[in-house]
Amino acid sequence: MRYSVGGGLYDKVIVDAECSLDASIRHLLKYSKVSRNLDLEKSKQLTALQKGLIENGFKLLKPGGHLVYSTCSFSKDQNESVVQYLLNKYPETAKLIPSFTQNETIIPFSPGFIENTYRFYPKNGTSGMFISKIEKVK
Repeated sequence: MRYSVGGGLYDKVIVDAECSLDASIRHLLKYSKVSRNLDLEKSKQLTALQKGLIENGFKLLKPGGHLVYSTCSFSKDQNESVVQYLLNKYPETAKLIPSFTQNETIIPFSPGFIENTYRFYPKNGTSGMFISKIEKVK
């Protein structure tokens, strides 16, 4: 389904992007190796797709709206680099903001490679993930 991206229609958008699944414990157990069949060319295609997804999600936001970008990958290329791509492309209107603080969650997390990004590492049978929150400045 295609949407017109010129209007900025939504207060909140979630982009749970397709990724290599290398932080997914269930995926690793099922396939017994990380990033099964993910070569350099497929990795570049995946990153290009993720950049398109985050940009389209951002375009669908109203000014003042928030976008959450997440993956179940530990790859910096699929996480922080995709977020940085958006911030660089829209420096006047895209602002990375805190998703929460350590005191607001009981789920342990680690800071990502850029401020206000978060990594959750597998523990007790859970899978890992990455999240960030971006505001569309008015």
